[in-house]
Amino acid sequence: MFTASSVAEALQDKWRSENRYIPVKHECSARTCEIIALDAWITNDDGEIGIHWTRPKRKAQRVRNMFMCTQSGQGHWCSDHCGAKRIISEDEGQVCCISGIRYDNMEEDVWRPTQRITSTTSEQRDPYKMGHVDAVGISVRDQQYATIIRDNIHLLLFSEKRMYHEYRKFVQARNDAQQLVIRYIRSRERCNEMVVLPRIISLYMHKMRMRPILTHIERDKKKQDKYIQIYIKRILHLWRVILEHTPLGRSQPGIFIFRAFVIAALYQMRSGLHCRGHCIIQRDYFLDRCLPETNTLDVYKLSKPQFTAAKNNILKAIRQAGESSIDVRLLTI
Repeated sequence: MFTASSVAEALQDKWRSENRYIPVKHECSARTCEIIALDAWITNDDGEIGIHWTRPKRKAQRVRNMFMCTQSGQGHWCSDHCGAKRIISEDEGQVCCISGIRYDNMEEDVWRPTQRITSTTSEQRDPYKMGHVDAVGISVRDQQYATIIRDNIHLLLFSEKRMYHEYRKFVQARNDAQQLVIRYIRSRERCNEMVVLPRIISLYMHKMRMRPILTHIERDKKKQDKYIQIYIKRILHLWRVILEHTPLGRSQPGIFIFRAFVIAALYQMRSGLHCRGHCIIQRDYFLDRCLPETNTLDVYKLSKPQFTAAKNNILKAIRQAGESSIDVRLLTI
């Protein structure tokens, strides 16, 4: 319908007209710039290119390979022949340094059976179903695992549901403390005794602090992403250690369900884990302070039996590895 260059230019002009940027010429990269992907719909408006951010009711074509640098306003139309720098991924593919999309490497003829991916019918219809391969060469399976970890950490630590639950705990504790103070005052009045103000303050503060109430969870998006990236690396490392270096993981990998494993790993990192005098999992004081109580997992629609089974399997795998001839230093994360 239209050429790629004309569509790219129209998308770039449309984005620039609606956003602020500093027109500075520089070489964009996903490592140094804040790159966003544009999801737009293109229509033919009497021979002119019509751009819509939501799907129009008339016939339109979806475009999702246009990327913009939010600092400089430079656009990049990503394709297998785009002029951006490329790096070679672990499976010998070429990865665009701006978009992170992997393309087949025409210069190398390498066949690795470990890189074979079996896709479902729905994934064949939607090429974005399995995600992009980023610039560091992370596999599609690891991307899926990282997405699961990110979703669960955000749900337990930074979500609106967590904030609402903490506020409910605060309201309940405040009501209980007020009732305790009222009972104390009435008991003193029945006995015709003086009400002691420090005693009231002590009763109120003690009741409020009986349950940990966390209303100051980190709300800065950049700091949240920083914490999430740290825990993604640690949980993926623990997952590989369990499956590759423990007898239970090698013999029965099917008993480890990854979604339940993520929750169990977070709570195990909260308390830490030692084996034969070596620190396998270092105690994380941020998780110790911020994770909700395990008896409230049903509030977040997480299965408590699966969590308990996953945690017991992690401890069993580490214990069996410690009892065997395996060097426990290989289990350290």
